[in-house]
Amino acid sequence: MKTRHKARELALQTLYAMDFNHVLGYEGLPPIFSGITEDEYS
Repeated sequence: MKTRHKARELALQTLYAMDFNHVLGYEGLPPIFSGITEDEYS
């Protein structure tokens, strides 16, 4: 399970690193893309 979260986190970092036109915004991403769920934060 932890590996999947790390993979999501890396995917998001890569996605934003390659956003050369600065078109992407966090508000457009569904919450399932976050590396850690709200339950895991608490």
